[in-house]
Amino acid sequence: MTIGDGFLIGNSVSPRTSLLSTPSAIKNSFTGLKFYGGYIIDSIFISKKVKSDIEIISETVCSLPEWTWDIVFLAAMNGTVDGSNITGIIEPPQKWLLYRKEEGVDCLYKVTELDLDTTSYIDYKVAGLKNVQYFLYAASTSMISAPIVFDKFNTTFCGYFLIDAEAVDNGNVYDVETYHLDLNLSTEKVTNNNDVTFLKNYTKYDSVIFGNRDFLSGSINSILGYYNPDNDELEYTWDSDYIDQFRKFINNQKQKYLKFKNGKVIKVVTTSTNGVSFEYKFDDSISQQIPTVTVYYQEVSDVEDLIS
Repeated sequence: MTIGDGFLIGNSVSPRTSLLSTPSAIKNSFTGLKFYGGYIIDSIFISKKVKSDIEIISETVCSLPEWTWDIVFLAAMNGTVDGSNITGIIEPPQKWLLYRKEEGVDCLYKVTELDLDTTSYIDYKVAGLKNVQYFLYAASTSMISAPIVFDKFNTTFCGYFLIDAEAVDNGNVYDVETYHLDLNLSTEKVTNNNDVTFLKNYTKYDSVIFGNRDFLSGSINSILGYYNPDNDELEYTWDSDYIDQFRKFINNQKQKYLKFKNGKVIKVVTTSTNGVSFEYKFDDSISQQIPTVTVYYQEVSDVEDLIS
């Protein structure tokens, strides 16, 4: 079992390999569990009192319950779901089915299918400013379990995200270069580009031939800002180094994911058809010269199988 931010999923593969002791106070109510390293967890034993070193040493691995081969355990990393065993299925599960439900919508949306040993997942296609809830099912070849239900939560983000697609496609969910365009945001237009040819054939109307080309392009205007973890908000910056950093990201010749507030995601290159990648201008009416950037993009690939 390996561990990552998000939720932890695993199955018992080797009984009683190590004892995990915490010689410190454990709160009766806690927001989540996080483990580091390549531990294999057979069970988690929570004590409601602080034990002495002698008591900790005296409680050996043999005193803990043992998992059987067919038990699958899920523990929360972010406080949205309690640790639990799957129920309602008697066959060995083969995969996880992850569904999302928006408040006010009656149906469930299937997000993806996950391998049993998946340790984390990022839903890049969730929309902003929505109350959403996730349902996780274990499925065999012919059965599906009762769902493990996550608490409802609100997605508070607005604007656009530019995300390093190469890092995401390589499975990196911990260190992905991402820019959030939200301050004084304006979208000029989104253009749907098609392939069409009109042929003159001596008839009243020209003949029309359609090709397969079908992609989006457009531009986004925003004050160049950064995320401040101290107050959990976006702030503007007039740091020339930050502009150069953003310029390097835009011009690194790598594909990016462009995420819209409504949950739509497209894979793009940040350039226009005439070779302009981005422009910026300063507001000279104030001393800080806050930069406003215009980013050009063109869709280059399908993202139906986008997972992390």
